[in-house]
Amino acid sequence: MQRSVAEDIGGIHVIAALEADFHSFQLLLFLGGASYRGANSVIAFLILSGARLDARDSRGWTPLTIANGVKFDCFYKAQPETADLLKGFMEKAGLPTSAQIADGTECLDCLGTHPELARAHTERIRKQEAEFARQPRKQ
Repeated sequence: MQRSVAEDIGGIHVIAALEADFHSFQLLLFLGGASYRGANSVIAFLILSGARLDARDSRGWTPLTIANGVKFDCFYKAQPETADLLKGFMEKAGLPTSAQIADGTECLDCLGTHPELARAHTERIRKQEAEFARQPRKQ
């Protein structure tokens, strides 16, 4: 489903609130967020505004890595049309487009890739349920 430019630009406010920690990385973060969302009109705007297509975040992801598909917050999401758009911009700029695939273990807080977190989560729930059971019930 194609989104309007207004919807995509509206999404930037959410992306900015969540990701714009450091001014020097702002365009990379916006471009990464727009790549995750598949906001192609925003991506084109950011690239034309000077966003670096080959910049990497702390995980080693480029915007193309994100568009190719990443597991983030326990969900896998890929944006094939966005990946094609980014590849076109990168090829035009003479940048490589290969080896930009996430390895599937990148979600640092996902229970599916970190069994120690799953155990801690299960134990926390068990403790919360026991505490809840000890509280007096209203009749």
